[in-house]
Order: sequence, then C-alpha cells, then structure tokens
Amino acid sequence: MVQREPKRAIYRASTGISDLAKVPKVTRSFNAGELSPLMDSRTDQAKYDSGAKTMENFIPLIYGAAERRPGTEYIATQKSSSAKGRLVAFEHSVDDTYILLFENQVLRFFKSGAQIFGPFGTEDLSGIGSIVAHWKLNDNLGTTVVIDADGATHNGVASANTNTLSTTDESGTANKAFDMQGGTEYVTVGDDGDFSFGNGSVDSPFSVAAWIKYTDTGANQQIISKFHNGNNQLEWKFEVVSDSLSFSIADESESAVVGADADVTLDANWHFVVATYSGNGSWTGITLYIDWVKQNVSFVGGGTYTAMESLGADVIIGGREAGTLELWEGDLNNIAIFNKELSATEVASLTGNDSTDVYEITTPYLTADLPALKFEQSADVMFITHPNYEPRRLSRLADTSWRIEEADLRTGPFRDQNTDTAKTITASATTGSVTLTAAGHSPFVAGTTAGHLPSGSIATSKSLTGALFKLVQGLSAGAQHVSGLLAVGVADVSTSTLSITKGTTWDLTTNGTWGTAADPATIDLERSYDNETTYETVTSFTSAANFNIVTSETEEVDDALYRLTVKDAGGASNMAFNLSVRGTGHVGIVEITAVASPQSATATVLKTLASTDPTHRFSEGSFSNRRGWPIDVAISSEERLTFAGNVSEPLTTWGSVIGDFTNFALGTNDDDGIQFTLIGTGQQNRIRWMLAKETLVLGTVGGEHLLGASKDEEALSPTNVKAKIQTTHGSEDIAAILINQATLFVQRGGKKIREFLYNFEADSHRADDLTVFSNRITGDGIVDMVFQRTPDPTLWCIRTDGQIAVLTYERDQNVFSWYRLVTNTNLAGTATASVIESAAVIFGGARSEDEVWVTVLRQISGSDARYVERFRPRLLPSSQSDYRFLDSSITDTGGDTTIEGLTHLIGQTVQVLGDGLVQATKIVNGSGVITAATTAAKYQVGLGYDS
Repeated sequence: MVQREPKRAIYRASTGISDLAKVPKVTRSFNAGELSPLMDSRTDQAKYDSGAKTMENFIPLIYGAAERRPGTEYIATQKSSSAKGRLVAFEHSVDDTYILLFENQVLRFFKSGAQIFGPFGTEDLSGIGSIVAHWKLNDNLGTTVVIDADGATHNGVASANTNTLSTTDESGTANKAFDMQGGTEYVTVGDDGDFSFGNGSVDSPFSVAAWIKYTDTGANQQIISKFHNGNNQLEWKFEVVSDSLSFSIADESESAVVGADADVTLDANWHFVVATYSGNGSWTGITLYIDWVKQNVSFVGGGTYTAMESLGADVIIGGREAGTLELWEGDLNNIAIFNKELSATEVASLTGNDSTDVYEITTPYLTADLPALKFEQSADVMFITHPNYEPRRLSRLADTSWRIEEADLRTGPFRDQNTDTAKTITASATTGSVTLTAAGHSPFVAGTTAGHLPSGSIATSKSLTGALFKLVQGLSAGAQHVSGLLAVGVADVSTSTLSITKGTTWDLTTNGTWGTAADPATIDLERSYDNETTYETVTSFTSAANFNIVTSETEEVDDALYRLTVKDAGGASNMAFNLSVRGTGHVGIVEITAVASPQSATATVLKTLASTDPTHRFSEGSFSNRRGWPIDVAISSEERLTFAGNVSEPLTTWGSVIGDFTNFALGTNDDDGIQFTLIGTGQQNRIRWMLAKETLVLGTVGGEHLLGASKDEEALSPTNVKAKIQTTHGSEDIAAILINQATLFVQRGGKKIREFLYNFEADSHRADDLTVFSNRITGDGIVDMVFQRTPDPTLWCIRTDGQIAVLTYERDQNVFSWYRLVTNTNLAGTATASVIESAAVIFGGARSEDEVWVTVLRQISGSDARYVERFRPRLLPSSQSDYRFLDSSITDTGGDTTIEGLTHLIGQTVQVLGDGLVQATKIVNGSGVITAATTAAKYQVGLGYDS
C-alpha cells in the first residue's frame, strides 16, 4: 500500500485565511519511503516530493520507483510453537551457508532452503581406510556365519542362525540389522592379534563404530568387547552403562581399568556411536561421539594402568566373557573396528542418506536467553556469548555433524592480583585434584550452577563453577635447576627432569671434555608433554673434545618436563651440566570444582603449581558464575578473540594472544593478551555491543567508543592501546551491524537507528539519526536487526509488534528510504495480523540475491503456530508459473487439482495461482488439502497480503 497526502494547505495572502484545497501533484519518485506525519507540511525538504504517507508491503527502489514486496515460502514448523525461536546466519562462504534456529535448549539447522535431517548409517567405509574388521550384520541365512565385509578375514559365529536374528535397521530397511532382544543372542569372533592394541608397555590407537538401539534401560550392556574377566583376559569394551555410553581399556585385570563415560543419557532410539582412543595410555585419550557429536566425558575405573596386551580373549558382539555376561538387549548394526584414532571429520563422514528425523543438537540456552546471545564466526567455528553462560564454541564438521562446547578458557583472563600479604591461598598439592585453603580472607563463594544445563544432562566441573584462580609462587631451589655430572660413556643414561611451564625460558650450559676425536659423544635435550610417557628431542649436541654449550629457549607449546639423555656414548666419562629455569615467579592455574566453605574449595590443577607453600600473589578469574560471563565477542583485525563486558567489569575488554583464541595470558610483547577498561562517565555504564574494524567499536549504555592503538599507523598491543568516546547517544542491547565504513546501531530506547561514521571535516565520528524523517517507522521499538546486501543494501528491523521496518540504505546515492512489511492469516475472510519474531540473512549463492529468513507467529485453527519462512527473491522469475506474491506458500507440481502439503494452513482461506494465473480462493481442509478450480502443471498456494 502506497499513499500520498492528497491535500495541501494554501495561504490566501489577500484575506489572511487559509483553506484546504485539493492540489494535483506529480510524483516522480518514491525513494524517500514512508515519511512521518510531521513531514506533511515540510515542502522545503527535498525528501518531501519523494516520500509517501504510507508505504506498506511496497519497496521503494533506489531509482525512484516502488514495487510490490515478494512473498514468503513455508520452510518448516518450529519444534515448539509455544515459545519464540531465534534465527542466526552461519556463513562459511558464498556457496556454503546455513540458517541456525535456536529454540529452548535445542538448535536446528537449514541449508539450501530446507531443514536438515539426521542421516542414516553407511555401509561404505572405503573412504576411511585402516579397517580391521567390519560386520554389517545384514546376514540373513540359515547358518550362523557373520561375514566380515573387510575381506572376510574375521568372520564371526552367531549364537543362532542369522535369519532368526535379522531385523530392520535404522533406516527402516528390512534384514539389515541384528535383533538381540532375546537375552541369549551374541556373535563370537575368534581372538586375533589384529584386535589387540597394546604390547604390555605401550598402546596403539584404535576406534570402534556402531549403530545401536536398546530396550533394557538402566542395565549394563555390551556393544562389543574383548574382555574376559574370568580368565583375566581384559583388553577393551564398548558398552552402555546405566544409559550412558562408555568405553574402557584394561591392563589385564579388573583392578587396572580406565575409561570414559559420556555425560549425557541415551534414549531407546537408534543412535550412531563411536569410541576413539589415541593410545596415550590414559583415559584422556578416549573420545566418545553420539550421533556424530563429540561428548563431554567423565573418568571411570581405577588402579594403575600401563598398557593393554594381547591375552587371548575372543571378541564378542553383543556381550562379554564368552557371551555369558551383559548381553545386549536391542538391535545392533554396522559395527566396525579401525586401527587408527578417527578424527572428528572422519567420524562425520560415516553417514548415508537423510532420515525423516530432524537433525538437532542440545544447547544450554533457554527461550528467555535467546535475545541476549551474541555471535562471532571464524571459518567453521562460531563463538557464542551470553552474560549468564560460559562462552561456547559451535563447530561445524559436516551438514549433520555440529558440536557445541565450552570455549575452554584455561589461561584466563584474570582480575587484578592481590597485594595484601595478610591474605594467602595454599594448595594441598601441585597437580591433580587439590584443596585450596584461604587465610586472612574468604574468597570462595558457594553459588548456583554457572548457566543452565539441558534437562537430564550431567554437569561437568566447568559447567558447575567455571571459576579460575592464578597462583604465583616462588620456585624451590630444587625446582629452579638440575645440575651435576652426566656419564656420557654409557648410552641411554638420562638426568633427572626439570619442570618448565609454558612461557618460561630455560638455559642450558655444559663444560668439560666429553667425547674424543676417535669416539665422540652425542647428547639430546628432550622434553615430554605427557608426564614422561613419551619424549621428543629438542636439540642434539655432539662433542669430540672440550665442548661448552650455552643455549636457551622459551617453551611455547605447553608445560613440559626437560632432561638430558646420552644418545651415543663417547670416550670421555663425564660432562658437567646445568639446566635451569629463569625467574622465580612461577604461574600456576587451578579451576574451582566445589566450594566447601568460604575458606576452603576443591580445584583441578590446569597449569602445574610451583609448591604447596601459601602465596599472597593470587588472582581470581574474570569470568565465572559469581563474576559473570562476557556479553559480546569479536575477532579483531590483529586476530585476537576479544570479549567485552560482564557484570563485575562492565566496561572491560579482554583480548587473547594473537592467533591463539584460548590463551588470554597478559604480557608486554606485541602479541600478548590485552585487557583494557573504558573510562566511566559517572553514570552506571556498561558495554552493550562490540564490532571489529581497523579498531574495535564499542557501544555502551551511555555512548559509542573506539578502542585501538595510540598511534594510527601502529598495531594494537599491550603497550600501545587507547580508547576514546566519540558520541554520547547510548545503545540498546542489540548487535550493531557493520556496513562498509559505517556502523548502524539501535539507540538506547529502541526507536532510533543511528549511523556511526567518521566525519572528515570534524576529524571524529558522528552518529546521525536515520529515522529523523520517519520517526514513527519503528513503532514501539526495535528488538533485532539484520542486513541484506543484494539486490539492494537493506536493513531489516524487527519491531516489538511483529512488523518489519525496512530501510533501503544506499549512502553514495543519498537514499535512506523506510517502508514496512506486514503479514497476516485469513480465517473465513477475516485477516489476523501475524507476528514476525526473528530474522536472519545469508548469501544466496553466486549471482543470486541474499536470502532473508524469518520466524513468524501465526494464528492457525485458534492456536499459535510458529513457522520458519523465507522471502522469495525480488527479481521476478523467468517463468510465469513461478510467480508467487503469497505468504507461507508452497509449490505443487502434481498436475491434477488435488493440492496437498498445506497442513500448516488448515482452516485458512488461501489464494491459488495455477501456471501463474489467478484461480478462485480455497479453504484448506483438516487434512491440509484443497481442490483447485482448474488443472495446472504448477500451483503456487499461500496466504494473500495487501499492498
């Protein structure tokens, strides 16, 4: 709908009386859009002649004309229609884009205009390689033979003829899985060295994959195992224990078993499960996947574990021992063993065709949390912040393999270090789980869980607290160096070890005559990152006479143990050496896992502590449930992951080490982490949003700031940083949008959109009001906004009442034109306004328009229905049969008059286009079906709208 004001006030000079007369007016352009009623008499304004009183469901074009807005197509129904969802764009490249739909503790995905469905399994494992054995379990004969599809090398023997076990698989295909629900069925595969992945001293990597479905909930059930407890022949087992997926490795006996349990509860549906093991001799090398998603795990087991060894036990599918214990109650399919640790990408590739189940993953975010989520993407990883939750990292591995996990901020950031010597903290040990005891103060606060947890899930220690403490301690004399004489005449002799923490510099000096010309000696400087399980050579030295070494280096990778080892023995007997660490201020980091009292807490050591002595040099982590979590995130031009503002430090930003998004260690080097606090203005101020340009742009409650280097020609660094307030309008808690050199943001109050832009004449930034001529266009306020770059630069603003205020924004042509989009349902000819609640924009592909997606609340059959819909392209299609100025529409190519697929519009009066021609309206029946008036090759059916 486009309306012009038909009358003008004309002043009669002779009488001093004015009257209203209808004055014809030629309108050559509508590219000023919908103007405020307060502009009715502003004939002096250039935009007056190009504006309209009302512009609803019409789009003012840059060139001056106006065209009818396109309709929307129905994509899907939200999982729940009882609460709002939120759409978010995920763009890896122009041709690789997704729409994310966040709902209450669940996340769903869309690609190529359709919802993504979970995949079925694949029997083709050729793309992986390293297969030890592969039992498809689709055998269906009057024999007990179970074929190993990998060359029949390891065929199994079923406890019954396979035609009595055969059942449908996860895709519903008959005779493609084994039904093991009788409590007596299992498959035996004879012992072979191929199934043993340890030699008693060290382990080697391997992985197991399977499709499972079980019915006996709460029981311990084996998927596949090589685990005969009665004969002390324990190697490994893959099982479900009390509804949790579990994988364990054993050092011969039950008293030396270590493993990992997934921290989620399985249900009785089909699931794809994978266990991988790195061979590192520890439960930490175990990774579990459920339906392609990596799981958080907890330790199980106990005893002293060294390595597995080949002990003679058979492999049992669906049980353990000799098929007498913990038999599987349910269905099994497509089980494979690999002699390698499968990567997440390889796990993601183990998929087949799509199922009819919508693919989704669990998130911690409640419906009420969704508006406050902020996002920043880097390639296939999206960082997510919310002031009540630890930052998360959403990773895409494949269309049907996404993972959301905590951002793993293990090195800070931290609050200011304590300087009161009367206040100390003491740790009970330097590694592992420790007790922290405070003296002279009470720093440990027992609070609630950090963030929210999905119903039924088990909290990890980080989810419960997330609070870090940094302890700076002096090194004991023995921890500062190792020195003495090394007997170079004996090969493989090593010195004692010296602990070197990450970021610390070590020095090595030697002297004396070691080695001779006839019999030189070689020593290696070695380091271990896995507590001496393995060592790697840092550097080697060979001497044939008097050789004095003087060298140093900074440990950049991780905490490590260093030592010297004789590689090749030489003629001389001893070499004097001194391996030392610089400085006496050792930095250790712990994470609080439980609070016993204000002066006592349990913690896990993340970075080895120097000693168990008390220290007053401690710092509390900046982020925790007590202190709050960051409100926004951005990746700066220097490649720093930067967080902004939390409850306790609302004006502070924290930048990571350059290129290392998990490391927030501060320092004075140019690439070290940065922490900076904006200067307050006397009011209760806080950061609302942050954007990364050449500098960081920050919107606060009270103003807009730039944070960057002190000198424009230099890079931002810990010693070269400043912030300056530019404007003082203040911002809403809505993400700002970067458009070329301008930043568009919602002013505090929610009714004005401002353009933050550098002004050359003033040599500073200004923030002009883009709603100045259309002050009513935003209604009662804006709740979200997104930007579409093609076909025309367009800002979409979601209003509180569910209309969209849209701005055509072409600064170079001085075009800033507003219009509104509305949509409705139609029950028996009565229109009811629908509410647009969320929007997102993604690339439409090469040479295509950007796609605008929305969630819409509609009234259908007297109840709320929430749909995901996508706007059609503005450019008319080449074929008339594809014309579709309809909302929530579908396309039908059935070729007869019966049109199905309209269950989302039951009871609605819909418009029908057949091959592009208008037909009679119809009412959708209770089955979602209408009968068109005449036959057409292609129908377009949906809700009409006025324009």
